[in-house]
Amino acid sequence: AIAALVAPDETASDLFRTLRSSRGTGIACLDQHLPGGSLGPGQLVALHGETGCGKSVLLRNALAAYILPQSCGGHALPSVLIDAERTFDPAILARLLRARLMSSEDWRRQAAEEKLDVAEAVSECLARLLILSPSEPIDMLRQLRQLKKVLAANPTAGILAVDSMSAWQSLAAAFPRTVGPPLKECWRALARLQAEHCIAVVVTHRDPVATEGNAAIGGNLHLGLRRLVTASVNVAGHEGMDVDDGDDELCSKTVQFNEVFTLTAWAQA
Repeated sequence: AIAALVAPDETASDLFRTLRSSRGTGIACLDQHLPGGSLGPGQLVALHGETGCGKSVLLRNALAAYILPQSCGGHALPSVLIDAERTFDPAILARLLRARLMSSEDWRRQAAEEKLDVAEAVSECLARLLILSPSEPIDMLRQLRQLKKVLAANPTAGILAVDSMSAWQSLAAAFPRTVGPPLKECWRALARLQAEHCIAVVVTHRDPVATEGNAAIGGNLHLGLRRLVTASVNVAGHEGMDVDDGDDELCSKTVQFNEVFTLTAWAQA
């Protein structure tokens, strides 16, 4: 398992830092497809699949694991979400956080002893999450560059999530020469942030095979993803399950994910 975490040019110090900073997402069916069985600071992980398969649901739960307190199995770390799709609903995340807090016996015991309020605890979790909503690829690239200062000032930041790197596929198909290059540079910028600031990066990516009318640009993004990511996981919701509707009751029970999703490692050519 340790060997899976070692890059060819890593020193012993780099490896020690990676092992110390690697953390589970709290989603067993996802962790088992990650190098070493956990999400490490040297990883850029892509969750890919068709629209509505549940990529955003998985990403939301991974984010919750990072911003929840340690008393309920979380990591209590500053985190960043780039909402490129502009579909993020903080109310859904708040309900998920509340459900996870209330389902933890350790947190309920601590809350009773210290007279903690669940609403305040949820607010404290949400305060750990920085949300950026770029309007176009150039805007996202600008925000990624500005993130360098944010991450430098917050060296304990645990995860940088992007939903999704396919937000502008249609635009890129219509204007490949103007939109394609900034999108590729966004991939490179994510890889640089990951390497320079020792932060785990998780992105969702709509399967270009399942996207109509943009085979060319889909192929370009596919090549960029294949070259830069350390792990790619295919997400498929089980038939009859609408897993992308923000069902907080479903999302609060990660034990059910094995029943709802089929996750497989994506072999890279």
